Amino acid sequence: MLVRIDDVTKALVAADLKRRWHFERETEFRAHLKHIWYRTDEFNIILGDVRHIRGQLEVKSKLKGVCNKFTGFYWMQSVECIILYASLFEEWRRCDPNFSIEFGHFIANPVKLTAAGPSTLREIVDAHASICAHASDMATTLEDYSIYPSYPSIIMVCDHVEGGIREKCKTADGDISLLRAVQHIPVLLVLTGAKNSLSISLESLSKFALPLNRDDAVGLDVIRVSLDVAVQFFVDIKAQTRNVEEIEHNHIDSSLCKLDVPKGYDSNARLDQDDWVRTMQTAAERDGYASIIEWPSTYGYFDGARGKLEMQSSLLRVHAERNGKELDGAWEHIRFAPRWIT
Repeated sequence: MLVRIDDVTKALVAADLKRRWHFERETEFRAHLKHIWYRTDEFNIILGDVRHIRGQLEVKSKLKGVCNKFTGFYWMQSVECIILYASLFEEWRRCDPNFSIEFGHFIANPVKLTAAGPSTLREIVDAHASICAHASDMATTLEDYSIYPSYPSIIMVCDHVEGGIREKCKTADGDISLLRAVQHIPVLLVLTGAKNSLSISLESLSKFALPLNRDDAVGLDVIRVSLDVAVQFFVDIKAQTRNVEEIEHNHIDSSLCKLDVPKGYDSNARLDQDDWVRTMQTAAERDGYASIIEWPSTYGYFDGARGKLEMQSSLLRVHAERNGKELDGAWEHIRFAPRWIT
């Protein structure tokens, strides 16, 4: 028996599915970015012998990692990457009013400093210049990826994180607050001297300056601030670029579109929110809403169950909303680690 729903519910389901489309694309983005920061050998530049930089950039995933970023993030092996990245991501997500997930757009790419690589700030600045020179030349072959104007001009360096940071950031419930963590993670901001069309100065940050604690900063324009201050600084730099990523990219990153499409329909419908919603509702009208759970998956083995349940989940969310409730966890992304909160 075919089950129909009223027009008001259909409109609410359409709005819910649109939200779902964007939510799932961000879910894919978060998972991919987390993989990039945690699996440094596969995606990121490992700074040992600087003579091998070009060879690393010949790996397309590493070259793309440098593109569409506002700075390079250099971190020592001794620094814990997990809480560092989670704090950085959540603060950028919170502060950036025009948060973009297209084509790897993010505040920074991680560059791991090894014992055999640069050790002084001047050596790191020189290595960054080499990365930019090679990447600028090679990125011309990539569509939708480029070196942003600020990238050659400024870097972030994380040379240490105070011990016991997790304890300092615990809430009364025992959770670790990433919002607190960004206030306890110090980073160095270093101007490289590279010329560009932007006007970047560290003067406005002087009131937030922390002890430099470096004896190799002579001749460099450098300041140490907490990570939350640094993130806001780059949000302001992004504003200077006039949202360069939106100007350059007039289409979406299809690699983030992995929602399922009902059997018998064009799989490319997942690439556009309106097409996907229309396809989902057309299939529901055709088969009856009660039979939605029986839709076979047309995308992979692991997304099948999720795909079959998309419309039913939407109906449940809409029903809860119409009754003044919200399903627990319906719009919450998976945490970076258990008991880590924003």
